[in-house]
Amino acid sequence: MNISNEGSVNAKRGWNVKGKITTLLFGVACYIQGKQLVALPSLMTTTVEYTQHVRPTFKEILEASNPQSDKLWRHHYERYYERWLASYRDIDNFRMVEIGAKEGASLGVWAKYFTNPSLILGLAYGASMDDLEKVKSDALKAGVLNAGSLLIMEGDQGSKEVLKKICEKGPYHIIVDDGSHYPPHMVLGFAELFRDCLVPGGLYVIEDLETNYWKKGKKIYGYPVSGGIGKTVSAKDSAVEKFKQLIDVLPRYQLNVEDFTILPGDELICSIEFGMNIMAFHKCTEQHLFDRPETAPFGSVLNITMYEEHIKEARSTNARDFFNSAY
Repeated sequence: MNISNEGSVNAKRGWNVKGKITTLLFGVACYIQGKQLVALPSLMTTTVEYTQHVRPTFKEILEASNPQSDKLWRHHYERYYERWLASYRDIDNFRMVEIGAKEGASLGVWAKYFTNPSLILGLAYGASMDDLEKVKSDALKAGVLNAGSLLIMEGDQGSKEVLKKICEKGPYHIIVDDGSHYPPHMVLGFAELFRDCLVPGGLYVIEDLETNYWKKGKKIYGYPVSGGIGKTVSAKDSAVEKFKQLIDVLPRYQLNVEDFTILPGDELICSIEFGMNIMAFHKCTEQHLFDRPETAPFGSVLNITMYEEHIKEARSTNARDFFNSAY
C-alpha cells in the first residue's frame, strides 16, 4: 500500500488532510490455448481519495498563534498541558480564567484549543482601557473566531475583592494562575477560588513556581520575596512549602481524621501534581466524593497528639486566617 498526503490547514479546528491510497489487487490469470496452467498474480491498482480531519495539538496551536509565549520556548509547559487539557477540550459551554493575561494572543490560544468556550476570562494587572482593548484586538489578530467568549478584567490578584469578582463570573472548568508569581498570591488565589469557583472535576494550575526559591531581597513585579528550600524557608513565605503540606491531607479518610484541613477546599482535592516549575490540583468529581475511600478500616491508627500538633503548626504558617471570612 502506498499512501501520499497533502495537507491543508483549517485555522479554527485543525488540519484537513487530503491524500490518495493506492491498493494492489491480485487475481488469477494464466491461460495457454484455453487451458489454465498456473495461478499467477494479476496486478491491478485502484486509487481512493480521502479527507481526514486532524485537530492540532496544544503545542501546535501555541506555535502557530503565540510562538513568543514563554509557556513554549522557555518552560515547555506544553508537555503538561497536552495531557491535562485533553478531557476538557470538547466540553460544552467551557469556562476558564487565566490570571495574568499579558496579551490577547495568550487568551487566543485557549479559545482556539477548546471546541465550545462560553467564557475565556483574563485578569490583567494595571491595565488601562486602551490596554484591555488591545488585548482583545490581539486575540482577534491571532485568529480567534469566537472572540465574543473573551473577557478581560483589570485587577490585582492580591485583592480579595478582585478574586471575588472573578468568582462571580464562574464557576470555571479550569483556572490558571500565571499572574504575579508572588508566593503569597499563589496561596491566596487557591484559598479563594478552588473550593467555590471551580466545578467538580475541575483543574487548578499554578505556573512559574521558581519564585518560591528565590533568595531574600529579590523582587518579582515589585513584590519582595523571601524564598528558599526546605527548612531554610517558612511555608508562610513559600507557596511550594504550603502546598506540600496539603499532601498530608489526601489520606484523611484512611487515617480517620475527616476534619484534617489546612486551607479552605483542601477536602475536595483528589490529586496534586508537581512538574518542572508548574503544578496542578485536580478537584474531585461528585462521583469521587461519593466513592471516597473507606474510613479507617483498621481503627484508629494515627497518633492523635502528633496530628493535632501538625495541623496547628501547618495552619500557623498560613499567611492569613483563611477560615475567618473577615480577613
